[in-house]
Amino acid sequence: MVNKNQRLTSEEIIFYLDLVSDFIKFRSLAKAIKNYIEEKNQIAPSSFGVVIFQDNDNPITLYGKEDSDLILDTLKEAWETRERDQSYFENGLFEILSYCLRESRTSDKTFRVIVLSDTPSTLPDDYHNALYDILLKIKPFSIYIDIIRLGDQKFYPDDVKLKVITNETNGGTFYCRDHKRFSSILISLTQTKDKYATPIQDLKADIMEEDKTFYEKLAAHLLSLTKGDEKICILCEKEACPHEKEHSVELGKCYNCSSVFHRCCAAEYSIENSIGPFRHIFRCPICDTLLLLEEEYIKELYIERFKEKEKVEEVKPVQEISQEKEVSKEIKSEETEKIMKEKKPPEDEVDGGEEFKKVRVGGFFGKEVMFRKQQGKKKPKDSLLEPVLKQKTEKVENREKVSITSLKPPKKKKSIKLCPICGAMVKFGNVCPTCGSEL
Repeated sequence: MVNKNQRLTSEEIIFYLDLVSDFIKFRSLAKAIKNYIEEKNQIAPSSFGVVIFQDNDNPITLYGKEDSDLILDTLKEAWETRERDQSYFENGLFEILSYCLRESRTSDKTFRVIVLSDTPSTLPDDYHNALYDILLKIKPFSIYIDIIRLGDQKFYPDDVKLKVITNETNGGTFYCRDHKRFSSILISLTQTKDKYATPIQDLKADIMEEDKTFYEKLAAHLLSLTKGDEKICILCEKEACPHEKEHSVELGKCYNCSSVFHRCCAAEYSIENSIGPFRHIFRCPICDTLLLLEEEYIKELYIERFKEKEKVEEVKPVQEISQEKEVSKEIKSEETEKIMKEKKPPEDEVDGGEEFKKVRVGGFFGKEVMFRKQQGKKKPKDSLLEPVLKQKTEKVENREKVSITSLKPPKKKKSIKLCPICGAMVKFGNVCPTCGSEL
């Protein structure tokens, strides 16, 4: 059986330089990017890319390179001829996201986009709306966007737009107001972001049903077998499907790696390893290619098998809880009866009767007062709270006296600092553990 969790996914980092001003010099920029690539390769070997617009509105792009010298040489050649009049922020992200989606069709790769921007974009709102629509569609894929805003200003007119983009892609927005701190901010982004992947339950609320066609066009149907193809399913490792009552031998294969699947086995695998909320789209467990099955067949199989399993799992805990409640009620009723019997005073503790006696207070001419006189001894009735009060008084008497000199004064709460770059809380030290900036 194929276990997808055992396979490691690769990562590609793409630098998008949307730099118009001279806030940071090329020498400092190239040195910081080189240090980042070296640090990243020590954590996990990765591939890299770069995008930078030229003064003729055309971008220079380089993707999937493992050699850092190629990245730096490309930047050096394009730096002097880069666009200096306006920002093409949205255009560059359109180009990069299009590449990520093309690669995601045949590779389950993680994409990290690091945007270096120093000037707000002045493009119409239609560009931003179109970009936001694409950001919602890429959520089922591992694409993360971090933005570093370079500049000495405290506020920018596009601050909200930048934070919306990074929030939708599980990234972060960082502000570098001193070019000397740029390298430390960039190094803080070397950690992987696989743990921030959006769960499938959250994707169902974000992805619309009308976007289904978009994902179906990225995937491909299974191909029919030809002569010479192996007829052993890679999932169940059998020629006849063990799940079908008729032992169906209907087989299909991946167009990219020719891996063979039973229709039923592929359907069950797709339900458990779907892309986003669409259960009929999945990745080939061998080559990561996006594959597509008939949606109606998946719905029938899901209702027939998986819904029954869910109902059984839901009913069992309810029955166990009800049984536990009944047993606990019986135990409580027995305990209360036992307590009432122990606390009830015996009837033979009261002896004799009562009579009244007149007494003059203040001499013969004094006021006459009636007193109740007891004949014999009478034991007072024990209240139900008396044993509890006795236990409390015994505990108070037996408690050792604490000297005030032995008490320690309350400790002062340690101050918590907030990082001015990324907003993370810093409890110890003067260096942010998230972005590495000094406080």
